[in-house]
Amino acid sequence: MRPFYKMELPVVGKRTDVCNKKAIGALARGEDQLALKYWEEAIAMKDEHFDTKWNYLMYKWRSGGMTDDELQTELQQGDVFSQSDIGGGLKGLVKLVIGDVTDGTEILTTIIA
Repeated sequence: MRPFYKMELPVVGKRTDVCNKKAIGALARGEDQLALKYWEEAIAMKDEHFDTKWNYLMYKWRSGGMTDDELQTELQQGDVFSQSDIGGGLKGLVKLVIGDVTDGTEILTTIIA
């Protein structure tokens, strides 16, 4: 049996999406501080980049660096999570996870209606 080799694609450049991908790679290798550095760099370039903002906020929240209330405040700021059903759906899911079943269900029901 041939061994499986995981090929890592090179991620180069200084674009927001590139920094986000570097952050995810660093996080997968257990390099949390490097991941934070890349996300902060990406957000400094473009604060309203959906994937970067979501990944950064989820990491901060799940690692205890942000309270439930702080996360909800961040999700309400700007247009990044309000301009699409995906953003709204993710906000609804966060509400469900933190125990706000009524609001979470209402948000999700509105999207699928």
